[in-house]
Amino acid sequence: MSILITGATGLIGKKLVIKLIESGYEDIRVLTRNPDKARKTLPFPISFYHWDIKNKTIQEDALKDIQTIFHLAGENIAASKWNNSQKESIIQSRTQSMNLLLDNIQESNRSIRFVTASAVGYYGDRKEEVLDENSLEGNGFLSEVCQAWENSLLNSKRLNIEKHIVRIGIVLSTEGGALTKMLPAFSMGVAGKLGHGQQYMSWIHIDDLINIFCSFLTGQRSKQVYNAVAPSPITNLSFTKALGKALKRPTFFSVPAPVLKLIMGEMTDLLLQSQRVLPKNLLSENYEYNYPTLQHALEKLLAHKKKGEKTLLTYQWVPTTKNNVFSFFSNEHNLEKITPPSLSFKILNKNTDKIKAGTIINYKLKLYGIPFYWKTHISKFEENIEFIDEQKKGPYKKWVHTHSFLDYKSGTLIKDSIVYQIPFGILGNMFTSRFIKKDLNKIFGHRQSIIKEYFNKNINHSF
Repeated sequence: MSILITGATGLIGKKLVIKLIESGYEDIRVLTRNPDKARKTLPFPISFYHWDIKNKTIQEDALKDIQTIFHLAGENIAASKWNNSQKESIIQSRTQSMNLLLDNIQESNRSIRFVTASAVGYYGDRKEEVLDENSLEGNGFLSEVCQAWENSLLNSKRLNIEKHIVRIGIVLSTEGGALTKMLPAFSMGVAGKLGHGQQYMSWIHIDDLINIFCSFLTGQRSKQVYNAVAPSPITNLSFTKALGKALKRPTFFSVPAPVLKLIMGEMTDLLLQSQRVLPKNLLSENYEYNYPTLQHALEKLLAHKKKGEKTLLTYQWVPTTKNNVFSFFSNEHNLEKITPPSLSFKILNKNTDKIKAGTIINYKLKLYGIPFYWKTHISKFEENIEFIDEQKKGPYKKWVHTHSFLDYKSGTLIKDSIVYQIPFGILGNMFTSRFIKKDLNKIFGHRQSIIKEYFNKNINHSF
């Protein structure tokens, strides 16, 4: 299946690309204003095409024989205060991009599935009214944006397009979006309700949202409009209490509506409008939510944060088989080759002839010139699939590194997932967290460059 995605480098788009790759889809095309930058954000063997919305151009072959389009592109509505110019730019970024795509879709016998994002802002400020896909549009700028966005697709005369609209609620993720902006204040215990707090928030866990988008590819969605929200909308006051409870922080403070309007102007609509939205069409088609309640969603999202843990996730594709890649990583001495020389990394010994579940490896390294001894335990070892090493002694309070390997496009997708905890508690996080994260990014950047060079040099293969 040929899939085109716009807005692929954003929070939703990036997660969607990864999900599609992990599900085995190979013909994934990204339409972007900056292909070079997009390739760095999405380091996968997928196709990148350029478009220029202002000049109404799309790179040749981007839409050739395409079967599904996920249109997620649009200017960030919360990037700056709304004035007449900014509001016009927000609308035009959605309608002009939509029209450009539609104008470049070639008529053919093959039907194209076109799935566009929209938002529950479509319904306007509706207080306590229960809303579903059959509810009428609302009033205000946010509703105006969504209506223009949707109508640019619905008014298309092309006969070979299967049209779907996904009205998205507040997306909960720790990788971006509304929740990440809330967390600093809530973590410090200086957050609280916004305005009177009785406005309804229709939310959705990022994983459920991505699953909903993917369900269009498997023929599970037949209706034109879907509310992509959890089935349990909640007031801002209740949301505030739930997030404070999840983080074990007080939520005594509040921000009066007049103060918000003074700071944000008309953009306070994003925070104070009430939309009590239900996913009627998804429920009628038996979509099963992984996170139907806010408590469940927050428990999953904040599990590491509540323990003071940090996470790091990286991907790399190499043009060779899983067997070759796994053999490389199963030789502990190759860790010396892919670690930056500045760390003076040296394997000392291990307690088994070959790495397997239960293996203990001892090595030494230097951090900022200070020598450390590190003992790691291989807690899981599935050949050609995954292995996990856990620090038993070393500079971190906790270090769990999961190495996963996935067949993809005649090559292997390497996934490194690390959970780590900085020593010295709050003080450690306060003074060293940012430096450690920066160092880890440098270490894994170096690691990836060496791995890329090694496998491209030793394996004659291209995609």
